[in-house]
Amino acid sequence: MGHSIFITGTDTGVGKTFFTVGMIRALRRLGGDAVGFKPIECGGRKDSEALQSASGATHSLDEINPAWFERPLSPLAAADSPEEVALDRIHAAHLRLMTQHELVLVEGAGGWLVPITPQIYMADLAAALCNEVIIVAANRLGVINHTLMTFRMIRQMNLNCTRLVLNHPPGAESLFAGDLSLSSNAENIRKCEPSLGVFPLRDEACFEHLARTLFLM
Repeated sequence: MGHSIFITGTDTGVGKTFFTVGMIRALRRLGGDAVGFKPIECGGRKDSEALQSASGATHSLDEINPAWFERPLSPLAAADSPEEVALDRIHAAHLRLMTQHELVLVEGAGGWLVPITPQIYMADLAAALCNEVIIVAANRLGVINHTLMTFRMIRQMNLNCTRLVLNHPPGAESLFAGDLSLSSNAENIRKCEPSLGVFPLRDEACFEHLARTLFLM
């Protein structure tokens, strides 16, 4: 049985897919047996298709992404009824991947408290599938607050979370021109939560180094 790690974000659009796809490709180049899993995707299947491709296209799209909704909303809003989410199918698909691969990187949708049904949140799905979580956050003003809230909620659920990937995409300096927080966010998050390792992700050249540091230590 393989190991499974949940990849959550502090928000939507912070680089979860960029990180997860890059890690899978890097790990496979280094000889690791890693695949991606996107339990739920809303508003197209681009993320799931990217995970499928990075995983070697050895699984069908429905195996990689068992629950998909066309509207770009939260699962609660995108599904016509809670029954459509089919949590049993998600669990079964995840278990199949776990029995076939050494490592399954499970990419969440949005942030930690995205609602799946009125009673079930992305956090609950993460806890049901994995006991380890990696946070991905975008390096910009506000990331300290978003990271600390996410981390402390994960810790309240007694899940293992010791790693934050601080995504710093190419061109960030021009994109966030005048954002003085870019150079100090990592240091200040470490000051607030010394147990949370902060790993900068600046460009695609970082992936193999991160793969060795995060997964092959």
